[in-house]
Parts: sequence; structure tokens; C-alpha cells
Amino acid sequence: MNFFEEDDSRLPPPPPPRRKRNKKLLRVQRLAILLVALFVVAFLLALWVRSCQHNRKVGGYREYFAAVQTAVNDSNVVGTDLARIIGDPSRFTRAELSAKLDDMVKKQDEVASRVKLNEPPSRLSSENNVFVLGMAVRAQGMRLMRDAIVAKLGGKGTTVTPARLAALSGYFTGPDAYYMQLLYTQAQKAMAQDGVSSVTVPKSQYYLTSGMFDRASLKAMLSRISKSANLHGVHGVGLVSAVAQPGDKRLVAGKQNQVTADAKLAFVVAVQNQGTVTETNVPVVLTFDPPGDAQTQKLTQTIATIKPNQTATVQFTGLTIDTVAIGRVSKITVKAGPVPQEQVLSNNTRAFSIILKL
Repeated sequence: MNFFEEDDSRLPPPPPPRRKRNKKLLRVQRLAILLVALFVVAFLLALWVRSCQHNRKVGGYREYFAAVQTAVNDSNVVGTDLARIIGDPSRFTRAELSAKLDDMVKKQDEVASRVKLNEPPSRLSSENNVFVLGMAVRAQGMRLMRDAIVAKLGGKGTTVTPARLAALSGYFTGPDAYYMQLLYTQAQKAMAQDGVSSVTVPKSQYYLTSGMFDRASLKAMLSRISKSANLHGVHGVGLVSAVAQPGDKRLVAGKQNQVTADAKLAFVVAVQNQGTVTETNVPVVLTFDPPGDAQTQKLTQTIATIKPNQTATVQFTGLTIDTVAIGRVSKITVKAGPVPQEQVLSNNTRAFSIILKL
């Protein structure tokens, strides 16, 4: 080798052509852009999925609590009606009040059935069970309250006292207390954990704050029920006449009435229902008080039913006539009623003087 000749093996390889170098760089750049694009798409997709999940959570909470709010409102409407009845039951007639109470029971039963169908968020499953149970308890309380008031209306509510009605208050206030302590409080925590801040949890406090179960209020209600002519109507019967048989002799008070001492002696008594409601089992008593030492006799009859303004008659027989009473003044006293809740008693009793003659 010539000293002056160059050794090609020691020299660096010639650079590749510029076109090849640019193509390689372009491929790298495209790959980088693709990777960045994929990352951005994946990131946006993850954000979208997370947003959808969050929106579903928000929607689930919103839909659930909208149903809860409706149920609470409907139950409170029943409570408002109950408060009006306790405040003044005499605003209703007997039929209206009974129908109103039945309707309230029906509405609260419907609320109790409806809340069973609610689908709570998973974090509130057990708390929702408390709400469902509370509405069922309140429905039972409404039935018991209805039955007690109806018993009082029917005159059979001797055991319906303010204390007994006040004891039913737990059926109404208890569900509110449990709701506020468990569902309301826990829902705030659950939504905070799920990052939900745009949904309002309804409160349920109407029965806790209404004060309708105050014993004084309940006592006043029972008193109004007992005294209300609007609820019970006007009760009262009056003695119309007493007629001696045979002979069809109408007895006159304040006068000595001549009556034949016949073996078939009888007295026919007419009684009128002077009230506005049908009376049942009306007692009628005739007392025969002869002169001297002869024994007083008392006979009792019962009129099964008398409608308003109707007159019914009963016949008294079987009196024993002592000879000492012949020709002398005896006393016949006739008493009709009184019927339950009768206020006017002045026309129930009448006394007649009779002289028995042969």
C-alpha cells in the first residue's frame, strides 16, 4: 500500500441520503402523535365513563329522593286531615267523618304500599328498609285511630280516653324520628362519599312538630264528639199518650180519670221519637201505685226501634187490682226513655190519677 494512499476502512460510513433520514423521523413523529392521541382518547373515555357513572349515581339519588319526598308529602296530607279532625270533629256529620277516616286509612295504606317499590341507592338499602317499615307502622296507627274515633261516635267508646289516644302517637311520630336519625343523616354521608352534592334529602318532621297528640287537644276532641248534635244528631223521645183499655180511655194529667176495673185492664202507651236519629231499645216503664198498703207494681216494656218523628206504642197488662183500690184514687206513672245522649227530659215522664170503678 502506498503511504500516500488513504485507508478507506478507517473512515466513517457516508451519511444516508437525506430522504431516507426524513422518512424515518416522520415515522417516529407519527407514532408519537398516535400514542398521544390514544392516550388522550383513553383519558377522555375514562373521564366520560366516570362522568356517566357519576351522573347515574346523581340520577339514582335524585329519583329515589323524589319518590321519598312524594311519599312524605302524601303522608303529611293525611296528618293534616287528622289534625283538623282532632281540632274540631263537629265540623263533619257522622257519615262525613266516618267516610273521611276511611279515606285517610286508604291513603296511608297506599303510601305504605308504594314505598316498598322504591329502588334506593346501594349505600342506603338498609336505611330504606327503615323508611318502608315506618310507613307501615303509620298506616297501622291510622287504622287504630280511626277505629277509636268510630267507636266513640257509636257510643261504644267508653274505653276511648285521651290517654289511650295519646298512646297511639308513637305510630305517627316514631317513623319521623327514625327517618331523620337514620335515613336523613346517613344519606348526607352516603352522597358525600359518592361525590354527590346537587341532590336535596327531604326532611320528615310534620308529626314531630304538629303537637296534635297533646292530651288536652285529644280530650277536647272526645268532648266535642260526645256533645255534637252534628255528629250524633238530636236524641230524645217524648211520651205522647196513655190510654186505658177496655173503653179506650185517654188519661189526662192533673185530672181524676175514671177507669173500669176490668179483668183485661191494660194501658197502651204511645212514645214519639222527637230527635233526628233512629233510637233503639227504648225503655218504657209503667208504675201502678194503689192507695193504702197495697203493693206498688212496676211493669217494663222495650220499643225495639223508633225512627225520627215516628210514634210507637207498647201495651201493659197483668196488673193485679187489689179491692182496696176500687173507688179510691190510685196513681199511674209512665216514663219513656231516656235514650243515650238525650238532653231534654221534661217530656219523658207523666203521672196520672185514676179511680178504678166496677
